[in-house]
Amino acid sequence: MQTGVADGTGNAGSPETSDPPRSEVPDWPTVLPSPPKAHGRTLMADSPQLPTLALIALAAEDWYETVDFYHDLLGLPLIERDESRSRARLQAGPGLVLEVVSGGYGSEEPKTPRENPVSLCIRVHDLPRRTFELEQRGVWLLREPTDGPLSLLDPEGNRVYLYDTDELPYIPDGWETTP
Repeated sequence: MQTGVADGTGNAGSPETSDPPRSEVPDWPTVLPSPPKAHGRTLMADSPQLPTLALIALAAEDWYETVDFYHDLLGLPLIERDESRSRARLQAGPGLVLEVVSGGYGSEEPKTPRENPVSLCIRVHDLPRRTFELEQRGVWLLREPTDGPLSLLDPEGNRVYLYDTDELPYIPDGWETTP
């Protein structure tokens, strides 16, 4: 906690507020302390020998609504927003950025894997609470998290999965074909 600011002369300046009160800091998505596991094995941390996925670009027809969905509803921190270029970058995990860009097409129905072959799976804290909050805000839930991840749609009709376990969930083959 910082109690003063150096003014360049070595003297402490006036006191400055440090971190905001805990009640003002969103509590999700929470960075969970343990790395996820797949097939019972802990996934490797960053390694100089392994390529690292750093950015996922998601093209959207309704850029504003899509950015708001991932930032306001799912809680991904906004890194930058450039409205003049219709681009926004959100922190999607340690070292991973979700970039929402214009130029996609939206669908009122769930997109098939052929229409959008990428599925986002986001690890959250307290999935039952998150499910309740999303339902209250009118998010279209495709599948309740009774035996796997919560399946929902973003404003463009893309499937998003939320989970809160140490194991990476399996995404159904062909995803769900009906909501």
